[in-house]
Amino acid sequence: MASTLPPLLSIADLQTRWDWTRQGIHRRMELDPDFPEPIMTVSNGKIRLFLESDIEEYEKLKPWTTDKYWRSRRPAWIYANHPENISE
Repeated sequence: MASTLPPLLSIADLQTRWDWTRQGIHRRMELDPDFPEPIMTVSNGKIRLFLESDIEEYEKLKPWTTDKYWRSRRPAWIYANHPENISE
């Protein structure tokens, strides 16, 4: 009996899906506590795999991840709501 895996995404898949750089995704993984944890690593730990359903939930939580309009508006929201982040 063959078992079926749920849909999985790699960082390369996320690059294509979100139109982000690999470095941008790694930075988001480090800084955002809401970023989903990989469920598996392959290739001696070099490739991390994420459940597609976890990524979809993250996208709902952070709409700027996939939408270029929201991504362009996000810095304005941060500075409007956190003026201490503005350097003079």
